[in-house]
Amino acid sequence: YAGEKLLCQVSITEAEYGLGRVKVPNTDDNYYYIPVLAFRGTVVYISDKSGTVYYDNTPENADEKPPILLCINAIDGSIISN
Repeated sequence: YAGEKLLCQVSITEAEYGLGRVKVPNTDDNYYYIPVLAFRGTVVYISDKSGTVYYDNTPENADEKPPILLCINAIDGSIISN
């Protein structure tokens, strides 16, 4: 970013098992519900030299759960994209 080297700090804070909704191929309105493993956590991008924080997705409210970073299909291990 602007010629600076950025460090990315990823912290996985929670793992959840449940059902996820996946769109049926070649349709706009139909979905499957499949078992998924979801990982929640935070991501922070910091300048290596200045320490400037360029991105931080840490929830502002302590009662909020961190965002989901990754969902894995528990049937076949594939990554589920948004």
